[in-house]
Amino acid sequence: MDEISVTTDQSTLHEDSIAIEERKKSIEERSDNEIQKSIDAVNVQLSKTKFFLVILALIISLAMSSLDISIVATALPTISNQFRSKDEYTWVITAYMLGNTSFQPMFGKFSDIFGRRPNMIFALVLFAVTSALCGAAKNIKMLIIARGFQGIGGGGILAMVNVIIADIVPLRKRGIYMGVVGAVFAFSSVIGPLVGGFFTDKLSWRWAFYINVPVGVIAVIVISLFVNIPTPPGSMMEKIKRIDFLGTFLLVATVVSLLLGLSWGGSKYPWSSATIILLFVGFAIGFTIYLIVEWKFAKEPLTPFQIFKNRNVGLSLFISFTLGITFLGFGNTIPLLYQDGRKISATNSGLRLVPQSFFISIANIGSGFLIGKYGYVERYMSVGALGLIVTSYLITLIGVDSSYLFEVFPLSLFGLAVGLIMQNTILVTQQSAEKKFLAIGTTLNNFFRLIGGVFGVTLIGAIISNEFPKYYAEEYPGKIVTVNDIHDIPGGEAIYTKAIQTSYRAILIPGAVLTLILTLLYGFIPAIGNRKKERKMNEEKLKNMTETKEKNKDIEIDIDKTPNPNNDSPNITEISIDEHKRS
Repeated sequence: MDEISVTTDQSTLHEDSIAIEERKKSIEERSDNEIQKSIDAVNVQLSKTKFFLVILALIISLAMSSLDISIVATALPTISNQFRSKDEYTWVITAYMLGNTSFQPMFGKFSDIFGRRPNMIFALVLFAVTSALCGAAKNIKMLIIARGFQGIGGGGILAMVNVIIADIVPLRKRGIYMGVVGAVFAFSSVIGPLVGGFFTDKLSWRWAFYINVPVGVIAVIVISLFVNIPTPPGSMMEKIKRIDFLGTFLLVATVVSLLLGLSWGGSKYPWSSATIILLFVGFAIGFTIYLIVEWKFAKEPLTPFQIFKNRNVGLSLFISFTLGITFLGFGNTIPLLYQDGRKISATNSGLRLVPQSFFISIANIGSGFLIGKYGYVERYMSVGALGLIVTSYLITLIGVDSSYLFEVFPLSLFGLAVGLIMQNTILVTQQSAEKKFLAIGTTLNNFFRLIGGVFGVTLIGAIISNEFPKYYAEEYPGKIVTVNDIHDIPGGEAIYTKAIQTSYRAILIPGAVLTLILTLLYGFIPAIGNRKKERKMNEEKLKNMTETKEKNKDIEIDIDKTPNPNNDSPNITEISIDEHKRS
């Protein structure tokens, strides 16, 4: 048996040895550079002036749409009196929420088909036009219909603001801007009743809607001129053919059925009524058909199931849902405690929630900055979830005679906890999902959070309705009352407060616990997650590359040499690795 020595070309070996030495000297630096490269990645470059104008337009647009969620709360009594409609006025709020929530996923998908700028402009124009129609409404039905379409525009604005920011802001700074978005949303929602009350008292409730028109026009101009994000290729007809019309219809119909069932159950209709049962049955059947259509038949599904295969994305969506239960469930019911349980005016109720909004803003922006600089997003979210558990318990202690100082502390901590989670679920989704799923993943986070909020409000309301008569019967045996009798019976306010405390213990605390568990299940998150773990992974990858190169320096292969009858084979042959592979 002869030994054949297989060696590489000397010049190639020399170049490889230099590269190997360089890798050995800079493994840790290159690992950090890989992280930094991901952090600084950005799709669209804008000048500083254009960037500032676009961000300003986005923030103003978001503030405008967020204000309109609650701006009519203090104007509703005036509106109902003017239109003489006491039984339909609540639809002014409900219609907006239906449109705002139901169409969130559509804007994410349509932005992939038609482009970011056209979708944002469409949402702004729709919002501005329907705001004018709301202000000009001649009767309650016209106002309700206009509010429904205004909600669609507002939902589109909320969806597209987060998507466009992901396109124009590098990851290092994106957390800060996402924090600003969350701060604007939270703060605008809280001061909405104050702004609505001001317009109602000083001018007219109609100006709560008219004010959106000039702001919307300015935003449309800025977005049209400066958001130069490339639109997807293809003719308009080709893009229209890509729309999942059946899936869109089914999703909207099922979400509306669910929201109506949750909103009407226990208030307008009993939970056991035929109307509520039919709505929930319709939701179950429609949603089942929707899943089948999206999975089996849709060529370009509205909700691609592949996005849920990513562990971090799936967890982020469910965290948004549980946070919605806790945060929005509390935010939409605490005014009941103040106004009905403690007879505090709507304006003062809004003022009492300002500290919460302030600390949501601080935590949103601060965590965004720290995550961009140091990473560890999952740790901030876990701390926030732990804070939610503690503060949810403290909130259940707020009673009829609680001092304002006693309330400020848990409300402020609650705001900090929410701020550490709210926008970071979107950040994790954008960093973990495939690039083609960025828009739909972003909008699904908003969608899940809003749906969670509806569940939270409904569950809290149902518990209050059930517990109030029980607690009253304990104090005054033999008397049958409902929650609607709160102001007509002795001790009604105190018992109502007790029922709210019970509902918070039953909903807020379990929701916060579930949020904490989900944050602890996160896997590896590139660039914004565990930097130490990512550095170690990159080091191992580079070391493996190094070891492979070193092994290729001197490869000796023993080959059984078969005697050649012509005896013309050399005893020792030097060939290159490439030649050996080809042979």
